[in-house]
Amino acid sequence: MMTRPTSITRYSIAALGMLALLFLTLGAQAQDVAIKLLVNDDPISDYDIAQRARFLQLTAKEEPGPALNQKTTEMLITERLQYQEGRKLGITASEADVDRVVEDMAARNNLDAAGLSTALGRAGVNVQTLRTALAPRWSGNA
Repeated sequence: MMTRPTSITRYSIAALGMLALLFLTLGAQAQDVAIKLLVNDDPISDYDIAQRARFLQLTAKEEPGPALNQKTTEMLITERLQYQEGRKLGITASEADVDRVVEDMAARNNLDAAGLSTALGRAGVNVQTLRTALAPRWSGNA
């Protein structure tokens, strides 16, 4: 005689299915990131390029397309070189330096740092994109 699954069993099976789908989705997203180029062994991924392009669309009203991707790639290369040179000279921005600049930017927009992060996230930009862009500028190499 076969018994019917209880509601707890059905919920457990549904939860396991959703978890499996989540892991498959996260795995697919992680596999979608590819290194596009290396700057002295420092990788720049397609994600880095896409995030910076989106940031420029948002902040500088840049139009999407190949020209923006090229501009973005050149900016990222220049920043990586500046950061590497700063590291060589022992001149790098600390996390606290970058935090202060982010907080100042947020304040100019009547936000706190968390609010700025949320606003960027809603626009499809990870706040780390901003922080990465700021670090070379505040390390004495810009």
